[in-house]
Amino acid sequence: MNWSKKILLSLLAFASFAFAGHSYAGKPMSDSAAKERTVVQFYSKVWVQRKDVAKMAMRYLTEDYIQHNPYVPTGRQGFIDALGSWLPSIPDTRFEIKRVMTSGDIVILHIHQYDVNSDSPGSAGIDMFRVNSDGKISEHWDVWQGIPEWMPHDNGMF
Repeated sequence: MNWSKKILLSLLAFASFAFAGHSYAGKPMSDSAAKERTVVQFYSKVWVQRKDVAKMAMRYLTEDYIQHNPYVPTGRQGFIDALGSWLPSIPDTRFEIKRVMTSGDIVILHIHQYDVNSDSPGSAGIDMFRVNSDGKISEHWDVWQGIPEWMPHDNGMF
């Protein structure tokens, strides 16, 4: 096989790997990839970019959105009311998505939350979202823990 064929085959192999799960040439992305994209876009727009909470909730959440966080009311309007006032009260807090995992209709985000004006390492959290068959987020759970200043290992939280 000559070099030009080898290069062409390598490029084709790379392209098929790079675009796996993405919409390409009119082919839809996989159901899991679509759910991940929905959740990552929602989380990024609300927590990372601080876009209009009400507008993002209307776009991404079902009206009867089920909330398991004990401090946020259930329902889309409950989310809007809680996050619409809470996020502006913590302008120096950042949220970074470290990992995304999907199992069926559940998308899980591993998050690092920290204050840019503090030496504190912040918190590590897991946010779990259920995405319905219409591509809307319909349920949420979360678990958070503070990151200690010292750990008996060098593995970190992420």
